Amino acid sequence: MNFEQAILRINNIDWKKFRHTEKKDFEQAREYMIRAAKFLKEYSLPPIPPLYINIAELLGSKERIVLSDYCSSECIQALSEIKFHNRPMFILECYLELSKFSDTQNQYKKYLEVYEPLILLIEMGIDFGVCDNGIEIQNSCWYPRTSWLNIFHSIDNIK
Repeated sequence: MNFEQAILRINNIDWKKFRHTEKKDFEQAREYMIRAAKFLKEYSLPPIPPLYINIAELLGSKERIVLSDYCSSECIQALSEIKFHNRPMFILECYLELSKFSDTQNQYKKYLEVYEPLILLIEMGIDFGVCDNGIEIQNSCWYPRTSWLNIFHSIDNIK
């Protein structure tokens, strides 16, 4: 059920506006970083660059998803225009993998919320990726790639 809903959600994105927006959103990026840090802290995992976190794999799933097997041609076309460090495609594949994994391992469904802020950015048409020394959110912000975990581990709402 989670997997089917996730596929439907991705296919309902207006892919024509992806990467063609002037929208800005600092809060979604920040919220993702907080949630990712909280997940890594909960499982005492070593630092992983935030746009490389595959929660399903870290929780033991062996199945890998190829986005083109499940998503519309519009989705694949929009994402294939990203030539270097295609983080939106990777994040969507991770989201689908976790959705499918949580259909059989219901206790992991709560971790779908970690990806929620990035999915919202994609739905708004906002791209994100890895640049030389950090993580860049289109039109919005930049976070250092190496020290992000220390920054977001110290935020008060991480318990």
